[in-house]
Amino acid sequence: EAEAARYRFRGVTCGDVMTTHLITATPDMPLDRVVALFRAHPIKSLPVVSASGRFRGLILQSDLVAALLPQGAQPRPRRLTARHIMQPPADAVPHDMPVGELLNRLARQGVQTVPVTRQGRLAGVLTRSDILGLLLEDASDRNGAETAPTDHGRAPEKGPDTAFTKYS
Repeated sequence: EAEAARYRFRGVTCGDVMTTHLITATPDMPLDRVVALFRAHPIKSLPVVSASGRFRGLILQSDLVAALLPQGAQPRPRRLTARHIMQPPADAVPHDMPVGELLNRLARQGVQTVPVTRQGRLAGVLTRSDILGLLLEDASDRNGAETAPTDHGRAPEKGPDTAFTKYS
């Protein structure tokens, strides 16, 4: 099955399919600002990047909820920041990784969002919605349906750099 997915999407990389217009946070962003970003934008995850764009971690909605719930007798830092609640950057993938290699992780391991990096810097995120768009495009192509040219569900890029809305 994994081999079939790799073959089926041969030539399509994570960078081809990822979402590039991102809302991001900095490690020192106060928790109330993180909450405000989740409330103001239709996002399920919030990448955390350094001032130079290096990927530092990811905050999921569940991480935010856990941080806001009482923790019993455990003391909390006086001022919670994104750094305190983010997941480490261990699950990021390179932009040139074939997307077929990632399908199992998204489908079976319950992963919702995969950060995509280029030379250590955050280039975008790959979500289940991005993969669904690719699968629907592929199914449409195989069924011979007339379709307009597509960009794999991505927003248009303004050049070689990824567009970020960085909040600090």
